[in-house]
Amino acid sequence: MIFSICCSILIFVLLYLTTGLFNYSIIGGILMLLYGSLYANKVIKKYIDSQRLVTECANFINTFIISLSISNSLEMSYKDATTKISKQMEKAIKQKCKSLDVLDNLEMLQEYFKSTNYAVFLNILKMHINNGGNILEMSVNLQLELRRKEEIVNSIKQINNRKIYEFFTLWAFCLAIILFCRLGLNNIYAMMQSYFLFNYEIIFFFAFMVFSFHLFISSITNSIKKVI
Repeated sequence: MIFSICCSILIFVLLYLTTGLFNYSIIGGILMLLYGSLYANKVIKKYIDSQRLVTECANFINTFIISLSISNSLEMSYKDATTKISKQMEKAIKQKCKSLDVLDNLEMLQEYFKSTNYAVFLNILKMHINNGGNILEMSVNLQLELRRKEEIVNSIKQINNRKIYEFFTLWAFCLAIILFCRLGLNNIYAMMQSYFLFNYEIIFFFAFMVFSFHLFISSITNSIKKVI
């Protein structure tokens, strides 16, 4: 919500500085607030959560498997795997995992992780419980897949961070030019504003900037969906 409010105020200030049209600036600020609250905030939060869940799922599974191979106890392994967890996972456990049976609690966490790898982990664990065997050997391929997915997510994160830097640098440069013309070249800017369509072209510029931001965050968030 704070992100939406900040963007809304920024759009209002920039529109008013560059056009002097108070009503249009207010409308632009309100529309940006609605867009941020109803779409952008949720998408960005989902993107951040998706990255976190990949790492969290891998850590949980690896810790559980290693602990189980040592202690051969589901209860001890579950306790070890849930010792150092995020606040989100802690909240999910309190809400969903109320059974005394460890396997039931593990199955309830499937809804939290929403991962095919976690479903594979549950199947391997059930096979181990029913048929016995070395849990480390049984889960070798799963652990390799978890490591591979973590590496892919980290690579995507690095690429996306670079794209974010480039995107905001480009638009900051464009805005700096407009603000320089408005504040540094007052007389010339006033002459340009006397042209009937000039202010509307400025409004179109900001609308295009917001639309490009929409396409950008859609592209960034979709990149992580292919992995998960």
